Amino acid sequence: MGEPGEVAPFFFGEAGFLQHKYKSDELGDSDSSGFAFGGGAGVSIPVGESLSGWVLGRYLVGMTGDDEYGDGDTTFLGLMVGVSIPVGGDG
Repeated sequence: MGEPGEVAPFFFGEAGFLQHKYKSDELGDSDSSGFAFGGGAGVSIPVGESLSGWVLGRYLVGMTGDDEYGDGDTTFLGLMVGVSIPVGGDG
């Protein structure tokens, strides 16, 4: 991941299960579920001896298929920021 105190890029992949539900007064209620996969990239930014901040972008696709309204798969595009705090070990 690079030297301590150095800004470090990272990449990730993910797979799992997605359940999508929504309610609408005009269209009624709907839900669907299925396999989901995605990935993204980000950068970790040191903010002290053992603390680091990060920012990442991710794209997720849920293979929820067609529901009763003719909608296709569920997709999600996210931008997130956060803080990482190591727990245990020598950090």
